[in-house]
Amino acid sequence: MRARMSLAVVLTLSTAVQSAGQDRPQVETEVIGSFAGFQWTVPTAINNRGDVVGSVSPTGTMAGHNAFLWTRDGGFRLLAEDAVATDINNRGDVTGYRFACTADPDGGGSCALRGFVWNARTGFTELGGFVPMAVNNSGDMAGECVVANRLAACAMHDGVLTVWECEPELDSCGQTASGINARGDAVGFKGTPDVELAMFFPRHGEPVILESPTADPFVTLVAEDINDAGTIAGRAPTALSPSAATLWTNKGLVQAPTDAWTVARAINARGWTAGVRFDGDDAIFWDGSGNAPVLLAPDAATSEAADLNDRGEIAGYISVGGQRHM
Repeated sequence: MRARMSLAVVLTLSTAVQSAGQDRPQVETEVIGSFAGFQWTVPTAINNRGDVVGSVSPTGTMAGHNAFLWTRDGGFRLLAEDAVATDINNRGDVTGYRFACTADPDGGGSCALRGFVWNARTGFTELGGFVPMAVNNSGDMAGECVVANRLAACAMHDGVLTVWECEPELDSCGQTASGINARGDAVGFKGTPDVELAMFFPRHGEPVILESPTADPFVTLVAEDINDAGTIAGRAPTALSPSAATLWTNKGLVQAPTDAWTVARAINARGWTAGVRFDGDDAIFWDGSGNAPVLLAPDAATSEAADLNDRGEIAGYISVGGQRHM
């Protein structure tokens, strides 16, 4: 599951239909609406019940973000001010972070991120410097934390924090985890000024650098999400594109056949993915096969798909008149 959008959109992928000799998904788009009083409504994740979380803000800047929850029965609900909700699992646990800002005497200031998990039964549980980006249905979380002024990938299993730091000899290196599956295995990336590497962080064992489709050491590979079968979604270069939606599977790499710049941000149990085509700012669906990605909102000026559930519902946004709508 995942996090990113202003008017609200849920896209439903129903039974595939035949088009030009290939199976193509039938896409139905439902405009949910936007959170009253805010120009940007940005979904980040959707669970199998169709509940959506994310953030709303009055402008397109980092200022004024507030975490929200949307349900079909209850509509929009503000969860926390100066905060972003990053993920929601099937039992309703919502992860996210707050902006903890301090002012300096000279008029400057700084903000740190402070993680939390929330549900309707127990309310907020503060997680301090652990910033969760993803949560599984058991409540295990993956994200990031700062260790010795460097970003480290972190996961919390049964309340116990595991930290994966970059090698001490790597200068300006940081790691983060962005997805977690039912086993508690996490994925993310390691970044230095020269390269980004897709990473697998197993619950038991040492981190693994995921296979690259090229021998070029100066490339960008990012793992965004992982499903319960262990298939990892993200992006990696191809002969056609420096960034293509990519799956790391137990049978090897599968990459979207397109020359566009794309990324698979989220993956469901069927191996379907949702993400973005960067060079057009377009939300995409990719079925993880030899079929090309499908544009979900081809008539929108810009759009983005943040997450999808096992029912084939995709949460994302479209831009209308400078506003972002879910």
